[in-house]
Amino acid sequence: GLLDAVSQGDYETCEEVMVHIDERYHPRRPADRFVDPQTGDTPLVFAIQNGHREVVDLLIDYGANVNHKWSPLVDEFSLSNIQPLHLAIIALNKSQGETEREDVDKKQHRQDIVLKLINAGADVNALSAKGTPLMLALNGNCVPREDWDFLYELAQILLDHGADPNRMGKQPTNCSHPLNGACFMAYFGTEENRLEIVYKMLECGADPGMYAPGGGGQVSP
Repeated sequence: GLLDAVSQGDYETCEEVMVHIDERYHPRRPADRFVDPQTGDTPLVFAIQNGHREVVDLLIDYGANVNHKWSPLVDEFSLSNIQPLHLAIIALNKSQGETEREDVDKKQHRQDIVLKLINAGADVNALSAKGTPLMLALNGNCVPREDWDFLYELAQILLDHGADPNRMGKQPTNCSHPLNGACFMAYFGTEENRLEIVYKMLECGADPGMYAPGGGGQVSP
């Protein structure tokens, strides 16, 4: 089916299905007609999880909702309101036995997907139970430390496209100020890039005097 084709990156099959659905039923969003009954995943979710940027592009062309609030049908993520852009940030997982070239290519694909979603209208300040896309990009716990430089790049892309460096939620899982994450990654990151993201955040208006709504205290860069 379509979801299997999307997971495998089978562009030709995905395109055939989209064309068929569009020509026969003329739905407003052909790409959103298929949902996994077990997880609630849409085709766009599958494409993002597997890093298939060409398929992501195709699905967007066929109306995939880039701001769909996705609450997976599993208890621990219930009502999480994760959107495609959140997923694109946190879906970087290095496969066993992956070569350095493959790793570089996959990161480039991830970066391209983030840009495709933003250019298609994804909300760079969407707040989920896990935070905003920027908060996730500045969460060093999401990926191994050797991939932090890649997170810096994603954070800079988000800031360059209007991400609010002061936006945070009020729940325990999303109330940490984004600048806290930048400072954490600067302290534990590589010497080459450790302060670059902090400077970028401050240049974009991050307020070091803000307090976390959850009582996390003042930001101290």
